[in-house]
Amino acid sequence: MKSITKILAKLMMLLITISLQAQTTSSSSSKSSSTTSIHSDSDDDNSSYSYSRSSKDKSKNNNVSVSISSSDDSYTLHAKFPEEKHREIKDLLTKEMSSKNYTLSKGKDNWNSDSNGEEVYKVNLSKVKLTMSLDKNIASSSLAKKIEALGLTIRTIIVGEQNEARRDAERMQRQADRLRRDAEQMQREANRMQREAQRQVARNSSQYRDEAKKIANEARRLAVKASYLNVEAAHKGAISSLVRQLLRDSKTTYNDNTKNSFNWTWPEAQNELLGAFKKDNLIDTKNDVVFIKDATGIYVNGKHLPRGKIAKYNSILTKYSISKTHYLTFYKTNNHIVLVNDNANLEGFIDTAISKDILDSASREVKLSLNGATAYKNGSEVSVAVLKTLNDALLQNNIIPAPGKVFEIIKSKNYKLGYSVGDKTHLGTWQM
Repeated sequence: MKSITKILAKLMMLLITISLQAQTTSSSSSKSSSTTSIHSDSDDDNSSYSYSRSSKDKSKNNNVSVSISSSDDSYTLHAKFPEEKHREIKDLLTKEMSSKNYTLSKGKDNWNSDSNGEEVYKVNLSKVKLTMSLDKNIASSSLAKKIEALGLTIRTIIVGEQNEARRDAERMQRQADRLRRDAEQMQREANRMQREAQRQVARNSSQYRDEAKKIANEARRLAVKASYLNVEAAHKGAISSLVRQLLRDSKTTYNDNTKNSFNWTWPEAQNELLGAFKKDNLIDTKNDVVFIKDATGIYVNGKHLPRGKIAKYNSILTKYSISKTHYLTFYKTNNHIVLVNDNANLEGFIDTAISKDILDSASREVKLSLNGATAYKNGSEVSVAVLKTLNDALLQNNIIPAPGKVFEIIKSKNYKLGYSVGDKTHLGTWQM
């Protein structure tokens, strides 16, 4: 029984690690205009794809849509795009399609191919619309591959490389979320079998232990795979379901007019970062941000920054006592923020907090709410003097206070830092 208990404990830690790595919605709004982007894929084989972006700003022709369907029998593409994309699309089609099948009619470019009176393919291009269709029952396999590859290229021209990258990241994140849920379900089943094994003290107990161990090992494999996908998706700008849930929670509400105070340096750091992101064209709006700083570099909304830019952003953070070796993930959606510290020094913070009389011991149960402008110890608000000392101690140990963030000592050598998502899920660090 001890061995399976250890396996399940390790599994729990892996599932917690997934939450650490969990990493945007692609809509933004303002009083004067709003833009909405929607991606959809029917499956991982891309047999069906759709993308649409609409804007309420009538002064701009920003309405875009792409719909692609591919089956064993046919391929179709329908697209709408701004007029400035027309030349690039026409040049591509002129280069790739046979000139002998080209006609110009009523200002539209057409490419049509027939075989024995049956239509093989048809392409119609106007200034702002494109349709493509192919009958795979008649077309050769090489022609089918060519048309499908052409459709992918046109899709990227219309929606943009950044949106394509975001789509891939979101699909990867959905897969990671599914794996996390499967791993958690397997963990629950392994726990159930463990309890059954404890009841079966006679001849069947070893059978339950062996089965539970197999299930726990499979859950562990899924957890590791989900953790890897979470990291990769986050680097590409995706956001996990856990973080998305937090960014809708009232406890993560942040006032953009908040100033540095009580040794809480994040407000000014955030303002300077957002301004620099905008200036460097890394973000379209300050209401939709995923910023990651880890051992592989710095990423902003899926863009991996070059070395020169990394130095710039490290300099901004260092100005506000956030060291170059401090790894973090910062999410912002409208007036909500989430800050995950990826290499927090929890034991160092506890030692500092004890020496500053913030904590009584490293083993006594305690809960600190680390909101930045305020802090609570077991539900009671601390004094301004304690708040200043606390915020300083947190920064010294790679922890950035933020609304909704908590630190808990559950018992000796069992600590957690981050955010509660429901009753059973934790986003952040859990050290046992």
